[in-house]
Amino acid sequence: MPTFRKIVAHLQGVGGVVARSPIKVQHLSRNNADGEIFLASADTFYTDLNGDCEFTLWCNEEGEVASQYRITLPDESFFDTVVPVGTSDLELSVLEDGGVDSSDPQYTSLISFILSEIGDVGSGGTATPIASPTVSGKVKIDAVAGDPVVYLKSTVDTLLGSKANTSALSAHIADDLNPHEVTAIQVGAIPTSEKGVVNGVATLNGSGTIPDNQIASNITRDTELTSALGSKADSSALSAHIADALNPHVVNATQVGKDTSQWNADRIQGVTVDDSAKANGRVLKFNSGTNTLIYADDLLGEAGGGEANTASNVGVGGVGIFKQKAGVNFELRNINAGSNRITVTLDATNNEVDIDVNQANLTLTSIGGTLSIAKGGTGATTAGAALTALGAIASTEKGANNGLATLDSGGTIPDSQIPASITRDSELTSGLSGKADASALTTHIADDDNPHVVTAAQVGNATAQWNASAIQGISVSTTTPTVDQVLKYNGTIWIPADDEEGSGGGSTPAIINATYTSGLWYYSFPATATTTAGFNAGWITYTPVVVRDDLTISEVGINVTTFAASSTVRIGLYTDANGQPNELVVDFGTVEATSNGGKNIVLGSSLLIPRGFYWGAIQSDTNVNLTTISSSPITQYQLGSSSIGTTNFQGYRTNVETVAALPDPAIITLTNSGAAALLWFKSV
Repeated sequence: MPTFRKIVAHLQGVGGVVARSPIKVQHLSRNNADGEIFLASADTFYTDLNGDCEFTLWCNEEGEVASQYRITLPDESFFDTVVPVGTSDLELSVLEDGGVDSSDPQYTSLISFILSEIGDVGSGGTATPIASPTVSGKVKIDAVAGDPVVYLKSTVDTLLGSKANTSALSAHIADDLNPHEVTAIQVGAIPTSEKGVVNGVATLNGSGTIPDNQIASNITRDTELTSALGSKADSSALSAHIADALNPHVVNATQVGKDTSQWNADRIQGVTVDDSAKANGRVLKFNSGTNTLIYADDLLGEAGGGEANTASNVGVGGVGIFKQKAGVNFELRNINAGSNRITVTLDATNNEVDIDVNQANLTLTSIGGTLSIAKGGTGATTAGAALTALGAIASTEKGANNGLATLDSGGTIPDSQIPASITRDSELTSGLSGKADASALTTHIADDDNPHVVTAAQVGNATAQWNASAIQGISVSTTTPTVDQVLKYNGTIWIPADDEEGSGGGSTPAIINATYTSGLWYYSFPATATTTAGFNAGWITYTPVVVRDDLTISEVGINVTTFAASSTVRIGLYTDANGQPNELVVDFGTVEATSNGGKNIVLGSSLLIPRGFYWGAIQSDTNVNLTTISSSPITQYQLGSSSIGTTNFQGYRTNVETVAALPDPAIITLTNSGAAALLWFKSV
C-alpha cells in the first residue's frame, strides 16, 4: 500500500494566532501506486482555535511519476512541494523550504530518478546505458540479462520474506550438537545403542570384565579347565624335555640308520659348509677368515683355465646394483629399504629379492593430508577428533575398564575379561544338587488339598478367634445388630432382624402383623394420607419403609404426579442403623418418569424383604413431582418431629448430582423436609 505522512502546521498572524483559517491543498497531477489512483484534486483544511492544523498527504517516491502539491495559505500566498517518504510528522514550513527543484532528486519519483541517472546519454544519464524503463514496479537491466537490479521497497520486502534469516542460518551452521541427527550407522561406526544388546557388542563392567548376562552359556569355566588339565602334562616339564639336547631318549646311531645313505651333512670333518653362494660349476673352498667351506669359482675349469669376465649395469634409469670387479670377484650393491614403509626380503626358494610396501607403516602423516568422511576417512588429524566426527567408540575401549569386551576367534569373550565371580556350570550343578525340583515345588504350592494334613485342632478350632463373613457361602451384612436381634436371610444375604418368636428387641413395627396377599401392591409406609411433592434433580432422598411381616416382592414402583421429558428415577432399598439409612440392600435400577401415573420396575427374580424397618431411596435426573407421605401424626410417631405441634418430620437426603449406581453405605444429610416419597411393593 502507498505510504501517507502527517503534515502539521501552526499559523501566527500580527494580532496573534490565525484561528479558523483555511489551508488549501491541491494535488497537481494524477498519479497511481499499487493499484490505487490519486486524482488531481484539492481539499481545504482549517486551523483550530490555537492556530494549529494537521492533514495527511501521499509520499512522493513510491509512484511512477512525481507527486506534486500546491499549498495555498490563508493570505492567498502559495508554494509547490513534494512529500518525501518517512514515518515521522512533517512540519509544513519544512515543505515550503524544500520547494520544487528539478535538480533535486525528490522532485521526481524514485524510479524516475534512477532511470534518469543510469539511463543513456540522450536522456541525460551516464555514457553507459544499463537500465531500461520500469517493468512491474522495478528497474531492470538491458535485454541481455534478465535479473532486476533495483526494486521498490514492497518488492524487496516480498523477496526477503522467502529468504533464510542470517542469525538462524549462522546458529544452524555453528550447531555442533548434530542438528541433522546423523547416526553412527550412517558414518560406518558402532552405535552406542548396540552396547550390550543382541547382535551388538558386549560391555565391560567397572572391573573391566563382561557382565554375567553377556557371557555365552557354553564358555569354558575355570572348574572345567582345571578338570580337563588334570590329566595333562605339566607345561614346565614338557618344555624342559623339549629343550633337552642331551638325547634324553638315549637314541643311538644304529636307531637312526647310520649305515643308510640318507644324511644331508652341513659339515665335513667338522668344518661348516656355507651354501649361501652356491651356484652351478662352483666348488667348495676353505675360507680361513671364516673357518668355513664356501662355494667358489673353479678357476682352473675343466680345461685348466677360464675367461676374464666382467659385468655392467644396463638400462636408462634407476640405480644399478653392480659396483665393480675385484680380481675374479664381482661386487654387487645391496638393495636396502629407505624406510620402514618398504620391505626387502630374500625369497631363496625362488631366487628372488622381493620388494613390497609395508602398509602397516603407512600413515596419513607420512603420505600427507587428511581423508574426508565422504572418502572413507575421518577428516581429522587426531583420534579424539576423528571419533567425535564419526560418533564412534574408540578402539582403546576394547578390553579396557568401562569399555567394550573383545571376542576371540570362536566369537566369545576371552577368559581374562570374564568376572571371577561368575557362576560356572559346575558350580551351578553342585549348588542345585541339594535343591528342590521347581516343578515339584510348583505342584506343592498349587496343592490346595491340605498337603501337610493340617488338622482343625492345629489351627485352633476350639478357640474363639474366627470372624466369619459368610455362612454356608451366603454373605453376612456388616450392619451392627441391636439387642435381641437375629440373623435373617432376605433371599440375598444374612441381615440383622427382629426375633419374631423371641422376647422382643429391635425396631417395633408401627402396625400389628398381617400377611400380604399375592398379586397386590402395598405402601412402603403406613401413612394415613398422601400428598405430592417435588424432587430436585440429582438429590437422593431417603424415605421410610415399614415391612410388617416377611414380604417377597416381584415389582417395585412410584407414582408420578408431574412428569418431565426424558426423565428417569432410580429406586433403591437400604437397611436401618440407629434410625438412619445405612447399608444398601438392593439397587432396583431406573424407571422412566416421562408421563404421569404409576411407574414400576419388574425384578429379574423375586426378593424376600424380612420383617423390619428400612429406608427407600429416590434419585431423579430432572425435577419431578411424586406421591409422598402426608405430614400426619403417624409419621411423627414413627420418625419424630422437630418440635411439639409442628407438622414436619425429619428425613434424610444428599445431593450427588450425577444419577448413577446408589452409594453403599448411604450418604445422608439431615433435613426437616416432609417430602418422603411413597414406594409401592407388589407381593408374590
